[in-house]
Amino acid sequence: MSATQYQDKTLTNQELSKLLDMVEVTVTCYLAEKPLPKVRLDDYPKAIAEKGACFVSLHVDGQLQGCIGTTVPKVPLVLEVMRKAWASCCQDKRFLPFKNRR
Repeated sequence: MSATQYQDKTLTNQELSKLLDMVEVTVTCYLAEKPLPKVRLDDYPKAIAEKGACFVSLHVDGQLQGCIGTTVPKVPLVLEVMRKAWASCCQDKRFLPFKNRR
């Protein structure tokens, strides 16, 4: 995750790591056709449990394979990252869904 600016804040490495973990869990669930985990906002730092907007870009072998995002904060950032990671797997019309590339 390259962007560390979030509204007027800078996310810490720990917060960024938690968001990256969420992307990894989401992609793994998508590929395994398993349900996404339930997210308890109390388990996350305040900065990523607050409303936020994001873009999630997925790369395979250095090549872009999906990128979906929003600029308007409507839901907690950690949930938005989960949603956009899922969408990047299968809703970016420029690329085949991840499942179809195996």
